[in-house]
Parts: sequence; C-alpha cells; structure tokens
Amino acid sequence: MKKGHVEVTLSECHGDMNRMIKKFMKKVKNEKIIDDFRRKDFYEKPSVTNARKRKRRKKVAQKLNQELNKTEKK
Repeated sequence: MKKGHVEVTLSECHGDMNRMIKKFMKKVKNEKIIDDFRRKDFYEKPSVTNARKRKRRKKVAQKLNQELNKTEKK
C-alpha cells in the first residue's frame, strides 16, 4: 500500500457503515496522512526541520537505552 492511499471495503466491515467509518479513520491515523498534511501546510525552515528530527532521534535513543538497561538488570 502506497503512502496516502487508504481504502476500506464494505465486505471488510460486514456491511456496517459505522464500523466502516471507524476503520477508515483508524487507517488514516495510522498512515499519519493528516499529520503530514498539517506539517506541510506551512513552510518550515530547514533549521526547524533539523531541530525536530534531532529531538526525535534523541527521544528514540533514550527510550532504547531505558529498554536496554531494563534487560541488563534482569
């Protein structure tokens, strides 16, 4: 499935329209389509983009270190 392409069939949801809408919204959220649209809605300076990426990398590294420390203690 390519990025930005989400589809839900009626047979997937056993003919229930409410379930179909919920499933569609969940798939859109998981694909982060709305997040990408909002992020690209306005121009973002390269320095801001790099700072956001740096912050994200730091957060991921901290999380991995915490998990690694937990497994070492056991």
